[in-house]
Amino acid sequence: MHTLLIQTSGSYEARSMLALAYKRNHRILRSSTSRLTNHLEALEQGAVPIGSVEFVRQAIALLVLKTPPPLSYPAPLRSYLHRQLDCIALYDLGRQQTNMFIKPAQSTKLFDGFIYSDTPAQDPSEERFRQEQRMVLTGLHPSTPLYTSTLVNFVSEWRIYVHKHKVIGQARYDDGPDNAPAPSDKVISEMIRAYKKGGNTPVAYSLDVGVLDSGETALVEVNDAWGLGLYRDLQDHDAYLAMLTDRWSEISARKHIR
Repeated sequence: MHTLLIQTSGSYEARSMLALAYKRNHRILRSSTSRLTNHLEALEQGAVPIGSVEFVRQAIALLVLKTPPPLSYPAPLRSYLHRQLDCIALYDLGRQQTNMFIKPAQSTKLFDGFIYSDTPAQDPSEERFRQEQRMVLTGLHPSTPLYTSTLVNFVSEWRIYVHKHKVIGQARYDDGPDNAPAPSDKVISEMIRAYKKGGNTPVAYSLDVGVLDSGETALVEVNDAWGLGLYRDLQDHDAYLAMLTDRWSEISARKHIR
């Protein structure tokens, strides 16, 4: 039985894990991000924080642990990207081509990844999103590292939940047509084996993968389980909770000092 410190939010993850906790007779604590300090003792005794990235990051900070860096594009998996990837400093962004995808390289959620282009998006909401992210960039230090990648066309995108080097479920998260192709199970298995062989693999993570318009299965990015959302297509909530608890045990046991 675990002690679960579940965020007091209306998110699907929080509601689903709360329902499961009652069903499995786990000890339940509830907190907002701003009141997490009231639960420091419980965290020190092994309570598992479940909630948004900001919620879990605050729990990590309270324990004076170091937030794990984003996994994003592990070296053993870069051959599966099927696009050019570079890491640059923000101050070099203006020297690059303007039709590319950019995201933070070292800190989760400094801003959301977006298409950096001088050509306005056809969708007004997408263009507003891009402009909002550009505004965030203006407040960052010029030396902030960024990933840039050439643009490719994904016809479908999927989250593959991986725990102890095994797929425990998958969920499609794009808005394309229902008959869009699914990723290759063979390629996904190859990715898992390559990541395991490369070493320093977390106990739980997701492979976000997609099918390109060429038909190839490509890696979108890798996400760490500590900040991993629960998509509705993942039916095995017990397996998802096991991912969260095992990854939290791994992070808290390492005692990274900030």
